[in-house]
Formats: sequence, C-alpha cells, structure tokens
Amino acid sequence: MEKTVTDLLLETLEELGKNDLKRFKLKLKEVKVENQYNNIPWGKLETARPVDVAKELLNYYGEHYRVEVTIQVLRSIHRRDLADRLTKATQAGKGVTNFQYQRTTELEGSCCRI
Repeated sequence: MEKTVTDLLLETLEELGKNDLKRFKLKLKEVKVENQYNNIPWGKLETARPVDVAKELLNYYGEHYRVEVTIQVLRSIHRRDLADRLTKATQAGKGVTNFQYQRTTELEGSCCRI
C-alpha cells in the first residue's frame, strides 16, 4: 500500500532525535508562513510527541502546505537529509494527485457550458 503524506511526515518526525525534535518545534512556532496561516502556538508544541506535531501541522496548514512548512523547518535545523528525502517522497505522489485534481476541475468546468 502506498504511504500517505501523513505517514511520510510521521516517519520523518520520528527520525528526529530528542534534541532535534525540540529544535524542530522551536523553529516551527516561529517559522515565517504565508499570510493566510498562523504559527502553531508553543502551548500545542512544547510537550508534543511526533504524532501530535504531525496532527497540528495538518490542523494549522492543511494537507499540502504542511509538507512545505515541514521541509522549511527541517532545513532551518540543518536536517537537509530529511528535508530532501521528504521532498522526493512527496513529489513522487504529487503528479497523480495534481493530475486528478486538474482533470476533475476541467470536467466540472466543462460540464455546464453551453
């Protein structure tokens, strides 16, 4: 079975050691995010385990933007290895998802044209 984005994020976060996870959470609370998003408050991150962090990433940043934020934070804590691996893993599944979305949008847009 193909891994979901949540699976990939959770695996990545679980690979961070105790100190790297702390650094990740510290950077995550202050990372510059797009205007329509808010940073995750420290109260939700301070004692969070990797599974809790993954859940908050989804709650605050949505299905797709959470990956971008995670990669940005991983790079800022000098875990480029994990950032690059997550980038490759999520891009592998992106084509199908984007194609399906694009095709559905095209079909929805053309179904009612006269």
